[in-house]
Amino acid sequence: MDLKAACEALSASGAPPERKFEGLDTVRKLLVNIQRSPGEEKFRRVKKSNAAIQNRLFPECWSFLLAAGFQDAGEVLVYPGDPGPLLGQAISAAEDFIRRLPAGASIAGSSSSAPPNTPASGAFPA
Repeated sequence: MDLKAACEALSASGAPPERKFEGLDTVRKLLVNIQRSPGEEKFRRVKKSNAAIQNRLFPECWSFLLAAGFQDAGEVLVYPGDPGPLLGQAISAAEDFIRRLPAGASIAGSSSSAPPNTPASGAFPA
């Protein structure tokens, strides 16, 4: 699945806005960690059995991570390559989705640092 198809799947997801926020904010944080610290191996692996990750991500989030460059390695997703333009596009797309969610969809205490309501270039929101 490419990034555009993953974005379309997120748009079509029946998850409630609060759930979408929680999942997309988690995806955004995972991707931003790689962008900010590309040499940190711990940011390049997402353990699928991690309870917090399982609780936050819905199926379309997993597909989005794969479209953003992660690879399924059994028990973990691994980001094997150097961060490139696709990673930046995926971050922009996730931030765009977060901005487009209805007001009040965020979770109390969230520390999302998505920029204000301005369109992100290269993103594929529906």
